[in-house]
Parts: sequence; C-alpha cells; structure tokens
Amino acid sequence: MINVQTYLGTQDLDTYFEELSNPENFFINIDEFGSKETLNRMLTKNKGIDVYGVVCIQINGVDVSTFIDWDDVDLMWTALLTMVREYVDDGKYSETQMFTNPLEWSIKKIQSSPKDLVLFRVFRNSALFDLKSDLPVSKETRVTCIEIDFLKAVVIAGEKYIFFREKDTRSHNLMEAKRLLKELKCEIKDMN
Repeated sequence: MINVQTYLGTQDLDTYFEELSNPENFFINIDEFGSKETLNRMLTKNKGIDVYGVVCIQINGVDVSTFIDWDDVDLMWTALLTMVREYVDDGKYSETQMFTNPLEWSIKKIQSSPKDLVLFRVFRNSALFDLKSDLPVSKETRVTCIEIDFLKAVVIAGEKYIFFREKDTRSHNLMEAKRLLKELKCEIKDMN
C-alpha cells in the first residue's frame, strides 16, 4: 500500500527541532480542519511564497519521506511530479534534487514478473537525525513497490494538493506542477 500525504508547518521553523519527537505538534495534514487557515497565515507572513511543510510517503509500511524532510511544499510537489514525469518518459530512471534542503529522491525500474516494480529512494545528505550530537549525518531510505501503484498514488495526492492550493489565489508557483500533473494523468491512463 502506498500513502502520500501533504502536511503544512503550523509553527516557525525555529521551533521544529524541539518538536521532532511529536510532529503532530508542528504539522497539520491538508485534509484537516484548520489547514486552510494555516496556509493563509503562512502565505500572508511569507508574502505569498514559501509554503513550509512536507510530503510524507509511506510504501508498504515503510516511512520513506518523513517529517524530517520538511521543505517548501510547492517546491516538493513540483520536484516529485517532475521526477515522475521524467521517469515515465525514460521508462527506467529519474531523480530530483530540487529542494532547499539537502534532499534527493530517485525512482528506478526493476524488471520483475508478473508486474514491474520500482525502487523509490530518499537520500538525506547532512540531515540532522541524531539529536545527541551536533554533527550532521546522512541517511538513505529505499523501498520497492508496484510501478503503476506508485505512479497512481503520486497523481492522486498531487491532484489533492493542487486542488487545496488553488483555493488560495497565491498558487502561482504551481503552474509547472499543474502542467506536469496533466501530462502524467494522460501517460498513466495510457499505461493501463
């Protein structure tokens, strides 16, 4: 099972590391009551740009992209859709590093029978995972899943996020994401 959820930060990023063990105190799912108000507050404060949050991706019970991977969510969605679109075009591999934090995502086809699988990888370079020391560490998470299931899950969650953002008139950063999503929907429809 593939679960892709988008969360917004509810507090200043300065307080984030105080809340690492309790991400529910820092993030709100875009499906929850209060998320529109959180978006409005953030966009007003940031003059219409910088929507901080995270795209959490869980595949077969493994948390691949987690709350530690926060960034500008508009940028994360554009990066994810770009990577998936390039993967569909190439048919074998794609990666993205279009983040403000040192984060890399990649997707690679694995030939198998009866269905094609993909390996989805998240690499965090110099991410702070061990709060016991001040030294940054790197961490990588990998998981395989059925290709078409992954592609469909990204499209469904991408549509949900873009619909959420379109309720606010300051969604100009998503023009490229909207175009990519439209193309992906057509491509995935042809794959079935």
